[in-house]
Formats: sequence, C-alpha cells, structure tokens
Amino acid sequence: IFCNRGKLVDGELSWIDSDFTKNLSENSHYRVVGILGTQGSGKTSFLVNLKRSMLQQGVHLHGKSFGDANGVDDFFEVQSTSDREQLLHRTTGIDGCFVTAGTERLLLLDTQPLLSASVCSSLLLSNATIPEGLVTYMEMA
Repeated sequence: IFCNRGKLVDGELSWIDSDFTKNLSENSHYRVVGILGTQGSGKTSFLVNLKRSMLQQGVHLHGKSFGDANGVDDFFEVQSTSDREQLLHRTTGIDGCFVTAGTERLLLLDTQPLLSASVCSSLLLSNATIPEGLVTYMEMA
C-alpha cells in the first residue's frame, strides 16, 4: 500500500492550495471514499478499519508508512476517550489520502463532524470568517 496524505480543506472551510490538492486535477482515475457524519459517529475509525482490512488481506506496504495491522496509524487521528468526554473533535476540515494498493487507486476523505457544537465553538474562538452565502457559524459546523 502506498499512501500520499494531505489536507484539502482547513478547519475554517477554506480550500488549501498544495501539491496534494494539485494531485486531484492531475490524477483523475481513482475511486473516492468520503466519510460524513456527526461527532463520534466513527468516520475516522471506519477509514482506519478499512486500512486494517486491506493489510489483513495481505497487501504489502510500500512507500510512506500506512500504519500497521495492529492499529498503529500515522495519518487519520481517531478521537480518544478523553476527547469524547471533553466534547472535542480531532479532524478539522477535510483530510485526504491517495492510496495505491496493487492496481486499485483510492482517495480516502475524512471530514470534520457535521452539526457539531465543538466545531462551532472552535470557529467562534478563532474568529473565523463566515464564507459568502452563509449567515452563521452554525451553518459551517
């Protein structure tokens, strides 16, 4: 498995221009697995388990580390028990990972929680700019 990881959208919902996002237009032949959901619904856990499943099927690791079958993962950060107790979220904006496993090419997308009080609170505390077309921070959460 080869993985190239990056951030597509930051926590204030602004597109990030980077080498990673340029890959989106240069490499258009891949399947997209995007995860949306509320806080604590298991979005990141799903992606980590997808990776574990690929490893358990005997896919060999190449290139940048994609973690290991025992749960060590170096790019999608799963919410801890402490985070849940404090109503904090881990993923901000949209994180992505291009994965090549054999001939299969995937783009895995992990998103910040939808309808989340912690996202709204973060936006308020950072004095984030409300994008054109939206009226409140809650529309961004």
